[in-house]
Amino acid sequence: MEQAIDELKQQSMQTRAEVGQIKEHMGEMREQLNKNAFAEAQVVEEPEAVEASRPVPQATQVTVSLPHYSYPLGHPRQIEATFKDLEATPIRDEKISSLEQRVRIIEGTGGHDLDAADLCLMSDVALPADFKTPKFEKYKGSSCPRVHLAMYCRKMAAYVHQDKILVHCFQHSLTGAALNWYVNTEKRTSKDLEGSS
Repeated sequence: MEQAIDELKQQSMQTRAEVGQIKEHMGEMREQLNKNAFAEAQVVEEPEAVEASRPVPQATQVTVSLPHYSYPLGHPRQIEATFKDLEATPIRDEKISSLEQRVRIIEGTGGHDLDAADLCLMSDVALPADFKTPKFEKYKGSSCPRVHLAMYCRKMAAYVHQDKILVHCFQHSLTGAALNWYVNTEKRTSKDLEGSS
């Protein structure tokens, strides 16, 4: 046991030494970057004032015509280059569709065909300010559901007359197949549920 502790101490010391070296390198790199940034940001000094005794040379404008080198319009190389640039590739299409999907998700339009209102079985649930969901024994679907409901009602006895809170918190007492069933149920009234059992 002591040997393992000693090995861990050695590893810790080695790691600290490596981190120290990395910090030194980072400091050197930061200094180098600061020097480069400082050199780029230096103000260009004004040229020295020209003495009045020396005449300032005047620039003359000269027009030089240079030959224009290019392919004539309709040349196969020119057309090929433009179509090659515009040619769709599977990787490019995949990237574009991925970006479009991200934008839709960020904007909240057309994400995964999910709407927050559809995910809630009970809408407009007003929870008290001091409300905390009690800890429940999770129901997996393999034991008696009546026993689970009785335990759930005992834990939620303070809210027994507030149906919306009871329905809202019920999902926290489920897991596995039972939770999948509950989440996939449609919004229905209690009379609908009584009729389906």
